[in-house]
Amino acid sequence: MSPEEYEKEGRKFYRLAAEHPSAQELNLSEIFWTLHEEFSKAKKPLNFIADHYLRYQKHKFFG
Repeated sequence: MSPEEYEKEGRKFYRLAAEHPSAQELNLSEIFWTLHEEFSKAKKPLNFIADHYLRYQKHKFFG
């Protein structure tokens, strides 16, 4: 996957998350919309979190 495709997919999934009824119920929609709109700025910190905090637990989240 190219960096452009990665960014496009990231933006798409944060938009879908923002639109999800659960996000609205939990007042997370605004956060997800911001991540959708500013994904290019957010991807570096998101990758850091994934690499340093989710590294050994990815199988719990992603099978």
